[in-house]
Amino acid sequence: MKRVFYVAMLLLWAGSLTAAIPEGYYSALEGKCSVALRNAAGATAKGHKRITYSSGTWDAFEKTDVKLVNGKRAWWDMYSNNIVYLPGHNGLNIEHSVAQSWWGGGHSNDQGCDLFHLNPSESDANNRKANYPLGEIAGSPSWTNGVTNVGNPVPGQGGGSSKVYEPADEYKGDFARAFMYVFTVYNNISWASKCAWMYDTANTLLLKQWAIELLLRWSDNDPVDEKEYKRNEEVYKIQGNRNPFIDHPELGHYIWGSKNETPWYPSESGVETIESEQAVVVTGGEISAPADSRVFNLCGKEVGMHPGKGIYIVVTPSGKSSKIVVK
Repeated sequence: MKRVFYVAMLLLWAGSLTAAIPEGYYSALEGKCSVALRNAAGATAKGHKRITYSSGTWDAFEKTDVKLVNGKRAWWDMYSNNIVYLPGHNGLNIEHSVAQSWWGGGHSNDQGCDLFHLNPSESDANNRKANYPLGEIAGSPSWTNGVTNVGNPVPGQGGGSSKVYEPADEYKGDFARAFMYVFTVYNNISWASKCAWMYDTANTLLLKQWAIELLLRWSDNDPVDEKEYKRNEEVYKIQGNRNPFIDHPELGHYIWGSKNETPWYPSESGVETIESEQAVVVTGGEISAPADSRVFNLCGKEVGMHPGKGIYIVVTPSGKSSKIVVK
């Protein structure tokens, strides 16, 4: 009975995570995968309201990064266990989880003051992690404060960097989803070649394979929790945009992972037939079209006349195309 109660509460809590997503917010992502899905996800988050860096950032942090410690309000620092009570923030920096040097720096651009990868950070941890990439450390760290760890990367990681920084397990998913957000929303900015440890600008999907594997694994192993969910909501109130990898953590697998040829749909989505020409119809889940017609999903993969639920393009021998939806 205890296990049944726990599962029921977990499902109730999980349902509440998606309840606040505005209706239709992610409709443009449906039926897409790989690059098309990445671009659609990025489009939902671009053009956010830009806050004023420094004073505006700390004002925002009061809503996004505060917790109660001994009944008093303290900054939620994901880089150390130091306790700094409000209203002051001595000893803390405004830290970019994706380092400024990776794009040349500056706060007058959207990526420089985007709250989804800004956090209060203990200043020494901020300096020690420098602009190193995320990664897993081989052996003992060369520096640690028990939360932020810096050291040599395990084989296959680091992308050529001499050091990586590894956050505490409880925050690995948070950082992974922040990185996926940044490399999705800002995929076409001028990324610096000297810091290209996790990314490759010649790659359409931008991220290097080792980085993809790391971010997806960290995101899977450290799922979205109440802290991250509430932060997403507060940033949405301030900036007017959301992190799609918090609302739908599985998206990463449909963009970079093993499902990148599978069209994505949210579990609660419903669809109806749209824009179908008279010669192309859907009956009982089966597509009926003129002989020798070809059916493609929105990832460009050819499928048969019984493709299952989804949005498809039917190309007839005459060259005409129809966009249809199979429920």
